[in-house]
Amino acid sequence: MKTVTIPFDLEIAKKIQNGEVEGRIVNKAGTEFEIVKWNAKGDYPIVGIFFNEETGISQGLSFTNKGKYIKDRVLDIDDLCLLYTSDAADEL
Repeated sequence: MKTVTIPFDLEIAKKIQNGEVEGRIVNKAGTEFEIVKWNAKGDYPIVGIFFNEETGISQGLSFTNKGKYIKDRVLDIDDLCLLYTSDAADEL
């Protein structure tokens, strides 16, 4: 099975989180996130938790509905993207 990386898509991310399609929500550095809130107040309504290997603690970050960590930056390593197997692509 081939792993495919696609830009963040809110609806597909929800399907991955709910287990409807196989995949992972990651940032561009490859860190995996669990989304704990989809509708927080403000410009960054998505709240994701990740485990920081260096500190040994779980931490949270907020993102726009487009998966942007900082909405005005063109490219940021902390922006979210989606990983899924090519078999799962047919389910999208």
